[in-house]
Amino acid sequence: MNRDYEVRLSSSSNTITHYFSTGTAMSVAANRISYTFNLTGPSFALDSACSSSLVALHSACQGIRQGDCDMALCGGVSCIFEPNIFVALSKAKMISPDGTSKPFSNKADGYGRGEGCGIVLLKPLKRALMDCDHIWGIISKTAVNQDGRTVTPITKPSMAQQEELLSRIYSTERDLTSVQYIEAHGTGTPCSTQRMDLALMLNH
Repeated sequence: MNRDYEVRLSSSSNTITHYFSTGTAMSVAANRISYTFNLTGPSFALDSACSSSLVALHSACQGIRQGDCDMALCGGVSCIFEPNIFVALSKAKMISPDGTSKPFSNKADGYGRGEGCGIVLLKPLKRALMDCDHIWGIISKTAVNQDGRTVTPITKPSMAQQEELLSRIYSTERDLTSVQYIEAHGTGTPCSTQRMDLALMLNH
């Protein structure tokens, strides 16, 4: 969401070339991958701040379920190129002084920023078994929601919306003991401790 690369390149007119518009546009970033590997299905980038990769995963699962594609490459990347966003987040008291996120804890004092990249290949389970793929996990269910006006300010998580999302995720799950892994986006910010824009369940 911070577009560090674009900000750095656009800081001086001397760094702008005819590649600038396609080299910094989020819309083209995903399509470069499609171009390289000759992928012809839906191809787009999502920006929902810290939950972007999980929301992208949810969208990819939905795309497979409704037949938009028969498999999907889905991933997220974070690269930090400049300090300005650190200054802004520190002034907003959203950065943890020790650089460690503590979501879902009453000791939450902000989050820690980091760099990284992760990509997964998603397939329907039946096809993965037919293709003798190595299956790292089975995505049982995904869900996304938003807080609306239930809380103020906009960065503060809503307990009511979090409860609604969890109820939707677990309402049809009969055997919770089969769930091995849950991934959720937590802000780790003080006075909020938690927010689940998306919850992801992995079974055996």
